[in-house]
Amino acid sequence: MFVFKDSGQGMCLIPVAFDHMLFQFSKRAKGVFTPVRFESEKCLEAGYLAGLCREIETLDCPVCLDMRYVSSAEARSFEPFARKQFPVFFCGVCPSLEEILFQDMGELEACRHPKVFCVENPLVKKIADCPDFLETVEGLYREKIRDLLRSVTRPKKDASGRIVEIKLESSGVFVNRYVALKDLFLQMDGALFLLYEMAERVYAKYPAAADRESKTLISCSKTGAAYASLLSMLLNMRAVYCKSVGPKFALDTVRLKSEIQEGQDYIYVFDFLCMGTEARILHALVNCLGGNLLYGIGAANYLDIGAEEFRDSFFSKLETLSDIQSAVDGYRVRPIVRE
Repeated sequence: MFVFKDSGQGMCLIPVAFDHMLFQFSKRAKGVFTPVRFESEKCLEAGYLAGLCREIETLDCPVCLDMRYVSSAEARSFEPFARKQFPVFFCGVCPSLEEILFQDMGELEACRHPKVFCVENPLVKKIADCPDFLETVEGLYREKIRDLLRSVTRPKKDASGRIVEIKLESSGVFVNRYVALKDLFLQMDGALFLLYEMAERVYAKYPAAADRESKTLISCSKTGAAYASLLSMLLNMRAVYCKSVGPKFALDTVRLKSEIQEGQDYIYVFDFLCMGTEARILHALVNCLGGNLLYGIGAANYLDIGAEEFRDSFFSKLETLSDIQSAVDGYRVRPIVRE
């Protein structure tokens, strides 16, 4: 069960569509090979909801089930929730799911916010009717992303234990902490959560399947390639990896010409955007070879891509899940001064 805890409101939040995706991954590990995709309309399996019901029993607070992207569920699969009389409420409920919930659980109370329903429980109703409830839910998503970024951002220490700056040749800067997003794959659920959030942004940008299928994900770092490969699976899109793109490497132009097709639309996938050097090089290469770099999605950024100076540049087309400085207190960058 993938759960966020909010001590302020005294509730737990479960992103149901994502949690169901983890359930599908667990089935693959047991030899059930069904496609695992990001779905804007997901049908919940009864087996998943039965397991979720058991796990909710271990929680000692009201539970918010975020039902965004859930459109239906197998017949009578919510009935165990009614029998257990859990202090639960549902947000992001679409009309088709609302009908199923009322059939399985009996009468639910409508709350002050649209698409939010709760069981008959004074504490649950009080939380769900809070004026800033929906903002609290979105804030929990943002804070989870920041927590994950903090977990893989660490300083470097010398032999005496003193923190020293880290030289990033590719960006021409020193940093006081290294953002090792590849380490998220050591806590796979966290890596998949970031990827799911990235898939959601790509879907929001290109909701039509034909629009996504006509575009190719492109990356130019090893971690970015891992992210692009998994995103290609979640979104059913093609992905290519431009190896050795960066200021330290000689470019293999013959190979690049075979990977970057004239007239093809590309979406840049990256892990962390520090000063944007690789993004600039990739943008120039794609343009020179006749491709179109339309959009980019990444986990985090240091470069202020929303600044006025980038308003008409490729950087204004990039999107990330979080600014690293909002996640990591005291993250600093210093230019390398060459004599």
